[in-house]
Amino acid sequence: MFAQLIVSPHVRLAVWIAAGSIFLLVAGTAPRGDDPRGVERGPAGPTTVPTLPADRGGQDPVGRPLPPLDVDRWLPAEPGAPDRPAAGQVTLYRWWTDHCPFCAKSLPAFERLRERYAPHGLAVVGVFHPKPPRPTPDHVIRGRAAELGFRGMLAVDEDWSVLRAIAPTAGRRLPTSMSFLVDATGVVRFVHPGPVLFPSSDPDHGKENGDFLLLERAIRVLLELPEPTPVPRSPE
Repeated sequence: MFAQLIVSPHVRLAVWIAAGSIFLLVAGTAPRGDDPRGVERGPAGPTTVPTLPADRGGQDPVGRPLPPLDVDRWLPAEPGAPDRPAAGQVTLYRWWTDHCPFCAKSLPAFERLRERYAPHGLAVVGVFHPKPPRPTPDHVIRGRAAELGFRGMLAVDEDWSVLRAIAPTAGRRLPTSMSFLVDATGVVRFVHPGPVLFPSSDPDHGKENGDFLLLERAIRVLLELPEPTPVPRSPE
C-alpha cells in the first residue's frame, strides 16, 4: 500500500506543485534592477556596477544618496546652456582646483568622457574648490577650466563644504580632487578618491588607466550601454 501511495498520480501532482512554489519563492527574492546593492538591468540582463576596493579609501558614499549640492553657484558650459544636471540624469562630478598637477592631468579625461557619453544622457560637472578656500571670480574659473581642456558645466564650492558633506575626510586623509558618479535616482554608485586618473597605454600609468577604464565601465552600466566590441588585431 505504501508503494502504491508513492506512485499515485495525485501524489506526483502534489510534488510538482510544491516544487514549483519553492522555485517561485526563491526567484521572487532575487535582486531587482532597482535594488540598492549595485545591480542594474541593461539590454543583456543584470549587470553589476563596478566599484573600487574599499582599501582605496573614500568608498563610504557608495550606495548612499548624494547630499544636496548647495554649491555657491552653477556656471553653464556656454550662454543659454543648462547650468546644472537635469533631474534623473546620470551625473559625474569631479572636484578640481587651479595650480593642481593632478587636475591638469585628469580634467582632459573627464572632457573625453563628457564628449563620448553626453549624447547618451551623461552630465559631467567640474566642481571648482579653490585652495586655499576663497572667493574666485567666474571668469577666472572658466578660463582655467578651458586651459585644462574641460568645456562642460561648472559649479563652485568655495569653502569645500559641499565636498565635506559627501566625504568628511577630504583634504585630511583623502585628496580633495575626488569624483562621484551618481545614478538617475541620486544614489552614488562610484567614487574615485583622487587624485588622478586618465587613459594611458604607458605601463608606468597602469593605475591611472585602470581607474579610468573602471569609471568608464560604471558609466556604461548606468547608461545601459553594451560593452564595446574589441577591435580585432590585424594578423602579424
